Amino acid sequence: MTNTIGTSKELHPNATGFKTLEEVCLCVEVGMKVYWKNRGYLVTLDDKTGRFNITFIHNNSIVGLYHLDNVNSDYDPKDFFTYCK
Repeated sequence: MTNTIGTSKELHPNATGFKTLEEVCLCVEVGMKVYWKNRGYLVTLDDKTGRFNITFIHNNSIVGLYHLDNVNSDYDPKDFFTYCK
């Protein structure tokens, strides 16, 4: 099993962060893999509701990226990253 724990800086020098949550959502919409904090947390888009979620890939636990108003969020865009080998 591949180790998925580590911050973006620990994973690879090509890991890149974001400035806004809108950037995070756009990347997910075009099919890029976006992670939160480490590669164990993947940002996903729910096709049925149109809501963005953070999914813990080891047990499929899900939490919304935004509050129920779909506007406000407690997440810092700097904690999200893409990872390129």
